[in-house]
Amino acid sequence: MEPPDGGAAISGYHPTAEPGGLTLDTPAATTVATFAGLTNGTEYTFTVAARNAAGTGEAETAGPATPAARRAPIAPVGVTASTTADGSVKVTWNAPRDTGTAPITSYTVTASPGGARATVTTTSAVLSGLDVATAYTFTVRAANQHGAGPESAAVGRRSLRLLRGELRQQPRAGGGVPA
Repeated sequence: MEPPDGGAAISGYHPTAEPGGLTLDTPAATTVATFAGLTNGTEYTFTVAARNAAGTGEAETAGPATPAARRAPIAPVGVTASTTADGSVKVTWNAPRDTGTAPITSYTVTASPGGARATVTTTSAVLSGLDVATAYTFTVRAANQHGAGPESAAVGRRSLRLLRGELRQQPRAGGGVPA
């Protein structure tokens, strides 16, 4: 009598996550599968079936399991800085495309040098008390209940200065404004 596997070696596995029917195809040498895109807090049952030249075998069930990833947001984007009538600097930005695994709870804006900071819950902040003769850069960091994400790209890295109440780029030696 021929064995039920047809006598052929396993060529891969077919794991599935339910609900949703998300399936993967993994090679025979791999006995671990990582499912991306599952919803935190949803209970999943997983099945896996082996494949070979004779076809796909009967699936075995494992679970239930409930994903509960914890991830901070990525960096905010579109950071800009401008001065206000009183010589303070208003920094604005767009929320990150990926807020992590929880809603954003705050943003921290930092001026460098000096480390002046403002923590807010909106997508703009005003920093005051800055020296008008100092070149500053400004970064923004988003946070959620799982922690703070990375800082945004700095705005002002190219010799932005506070002069006569205006934040502007300084001309390079030989003319022109840095890009």
